[in-house]
Amino acid sequence: MPSTRPTTCEPVPVEQVRVLLVAEVRLYREGMTSCLAKQDGLSVVGAAGTFDDALERAALLAPDVVLLDTTTARGDDLVRALRESTPPVRTVLFAVENDERSIVASAEAGAAGYLASDASIDEVTATLIRVTRGDFHCPPMVAAALLRHVQAGAASHCTHPSLQNLTMREREVLGLIDAGLSNKEIAVRLRIEVATVKNHVHHLLDKLKVTSRGAAAAQIGARVPARRSAR
Repeated sequence: MPSTRPTTCEPVPVEQVRVLLVAEVRLYREGMTSCLAKQDGLSVVGAAGTFDDALERAALLAPDVVLLDTTTARGDDLVRALRESTPPVRTVLFAVENDERSIVASAEAGAAGYLASDASIDEVTATLIRVTRGDFHCPPMVAAALLRHVQAGAASHCTHPSLQNLTMREREVLGLIDAGLSNKEIAVRLRIEVATVKNHVHHLLDKLKVTSRGAAAAQIGARVPARRSAR
């Protein structure tokens, strides 16, 4: 005779994102671990405070994502080392400040996402989950810094031989001239003085052997809007 007991349906376990937290300050590390452990969709598998400890724990625990405090020593080296030693893992940097050089360096090292210092715990959680799906998430200031870097880098891909003589900063300035920015706007973007921008412009015009911003931009295959002035 068949059993008359009601059949119970057990809940299907939800796959959780495995997170390794890396931060030098112990109190900060423990506080973040406690907060993240309470979030749906996340499982904190460990925490580390140093470069070597992070690499060792990443190899041992096989996390999906490493959440790395940007103040951690050798942070960019760690991002690169994790990418090379544990390829499936993705690294998200948090407490990111508006430092263009650091942002670009970490992106080149292989960062999969960024979180500003004022990010909420919900935003942290959402970002960690998104990057495991192949998405790239970052605050507007990071997107702007990376875009400026790409624009400036366009100059370096030009076949004009004179561009090889430009410094990295001069190429950045040339890329922004190509984008139609005035000296004053370039100064704001690069967070330098207008006088410094003028010096860079003078040097790059001299190296490219041209007499105008438009002629310089023409060498990377673009045209500076005529309404822009070299203010």
